[in-house]
Amino acid sequence: MEETKRCPYCGEEILAVAKKCKHCGEWLEEKPQQGPNTASKTESKEEPVMESVDSNDDELFSKNIPLSNTIIQWLFWAAIIGLLITTAHALVPDGDMLSTSTGAGKTRVFMAILNFLSTIPEWIGQVLEAFGVVVMLMTVWQTLTNMKESFTTLFQWLIAAICIGAGCSILVDFMDDPMALIYVSLLCIAAQFVLQIILGIKISTVYAGSINYLGKVMYGCGAVELLAMLIVLFSGMFVENEDTQYWITFSFSIIDSIALFYFYYLLKTTLIHSEEE
Repeated sequence: MEETKRCPYCGEEILAVAKKCKHCGEWLEEKPQQGPNTASKTESKEEPVMESVDSNDDELFSKNIPLSNTIIQWLFWAAIIGLLITTAHALVPDGDMLSTSTGAGKTRVFMAILNFLSTIPEWIGQVLEAFGVVVMLMTVWQTLTNMKESFTTLFQWLIAAICIGAGCSILVDFMDDPMALIYVSLLCIAAQFVLQIILGIKISTVYAGSINYLGKVMYGCGAVELLAMLIVLFSGMFVENEDTQYWITFSFSIIDSIALFYFYYLLKTTLIHSEEE
């Protein structure tokens, strides 16, 4: 017969080797304690503090830019001069200079500048603008190839659309019947804006900092440019009054030029970096 003893808590008889009373449930010995290994394992299950993977995007981008700041500045000014020339040709009627004899002083100066820029062949402006923006976009693309996402296909299609659209627009001036090229050019320009919107959205969702802002400006300006283009095209189809049509074209060409200027400016400022000697 097994030896027994009395529970010190309830007085009932229990086995001598019992560690817990079966009657009152009290422990007759101390509960087993968690060892140091067990405690450390429990603590290790706590979720680690996550660091932002985007915190160094700007620093990494700046280190990988292949062009010098001087070249980037020249590319920017080439694009801006080209933009001014093409905008002047869009605003000044063919063969008819804007009047500089009336209006406020600043207005007359603005009109005089437009008249002067419109005397420069439009194809020169198209070449300068396309060259500047394409090389800056290629620089952004090349820099992003050393980072987490480069969007190679979108960059390739966007650059192709810009080059083909500019090429067709240049050839229009040298052809007797350019309607086919005009349609191709318009399609390429529309595709350029759509691709710019898509690429900008992609960049802004992947990167942080100044690259994120560049992506937002890309799709914002692309949307403005596409809208301005469509309004000018449809107004030409449905607005019969020539003066009204001219002022619609004038207004939205200015809006389009401002959007392009800011986009080119932000491309330049994003690419400017500290150069180590």
